Amino acid sequence: MEFKIDTKEKFYVVEPKLDDLTAIMAEEIAQKVFSLSENEPFNVILKLPEIQTMEDRAADILANCRIEVYESQHSFVVCCLSPYLSSRIEELEMEDAWNITPTESEAWDIVQMDEMEREFLNGDMA
Repeated sequence: MEFKIDTKEKFYVVEPKLDDLTAIMAEEIAQKVFSLSENEPFNVILKLPEIQTMEDRAADILANCRIEVYESQHSFVVCCLSPYLSSRIEELEMEDAWNITPTESEAWDIVQMDEMEREFLNGDMA
């Protein structure tokens, strides 16, 4: 699968180039996300603007990926969902599990707020 990856100071923006989100493709996305974990800071924004179909299992895989990223004290935000994907995630009642924002700019804000919260909770704030 082809990915567009935009590296920012505090995060990566990952955009897989695909129309159909199968469980196999979701596993590939998760593998790509975790391959980025070797670099700091390891925060990920996943853009999915072109998805036209999705297997239910793919939704579970990406929700679990988000949980694993958060458990490692990093951020994982999904943004720019296609109209189909947005309604499908609503049908599955997985909006919270996916941590969705409408725009990439809002996803950036979430990552930055998460970073500040982690710094504050870890006592790193001056």
